[in-house]
Amino acid sequence: MQLDFSELTEQFARTLIYVVGSARGGSTFANRAIGLHPDLLYVDWNDKTFSNIWPHIDTLSDEELRRRLFRSSEDSNASIPIEHIDGETLRRWNRHVEHVFRSRNLREIFCLRGIFYWLTYASEQPLSELRGWCIKANTWEGVDHLKKAIPEAQLVFVLRDPRSTALSFAKVYARRRQEHFADHDL
Repeated sequence: MQLDFSELTEQFARTLIYVVGSARGGSTFANRAIGLHPDLLYVDWNDKTFSNIWPHIDTLSDEELRRRLFRSSEDSNASIPIEHIDGETLRRWNRHVEHVFRSRNLREIFCLRGIFYWLTYASEQPLSELRGWCIKANTWEGVDHLKKAIPEAQLVFVLRDPRSTALSFAKVYARRRQEHFADHDL
């Protein structure tokens, strides 16, 4: 099957589910729960487009943009395994990425992550069965830009009780200091 990356970009734009929350606020759980659906592609990266890329889009070199897009903090060695795709598809992918980098179009840049994730980790899931893809962010930053660039995107806002969020943060920091922390300590 020969992939048309421009059409694939439009498919990913039309089917984006963007889960938005705050740190320790339940967005990871919500994204995983949504991503359990067999017709959805669950991207387990924490999206940092609006904190790490978009504010600097005019000054980033193509090399730095590539590094920030395709290497999440969780998976710093991310690359497309050659066994998943043939050499010609890989060449066309790289031409598509170069085109997107020249355009600096938010819609196309944002969808690169989903397509890359599908190529890298889930290409055995046929595109004909893919009804959507979900990715999450720990900030509401950039949601307005995303909605303008991809108006079809479905947004899921996760709002957790602030008491449980504060408790979760406190436990994380206590663990870092190797201290025990119980709920009543809050």
